[in-house]
Amino acid sequence: MQLDVTVPFELSRSLAVSIHRTALDVLTWEEIVEFCDQPVAENTVLDYKRDMPADIEKTVAAMANTLGGLILVGVAENDHAKPAL
Repeated sequence: MQLDVTVPFELSRSLAVSIHRTALDVLTWEEIVEFCDQPVAENTVLDYKRDMPADIEKTVAAMANTLGGLILVGVAENDHAKPAL
């Protein structure tokens, strides 16, 4: 199954493009690490979750009701909302 995602303008010049346009079944851990090394702060279309929250449906619904986006589970965030592996 290929995921078709439109990338918002603010992410169009970063590696987020390749993350957003890569099918989930072929996305590698190395690509996620490379993305997190940039580091891109959380925003309206990007959310980091260290652990799978019990109420993940709230985050999914919030993104689905706005611009869409990417939720990276297994990636913590630092004090500046940037990824911390």
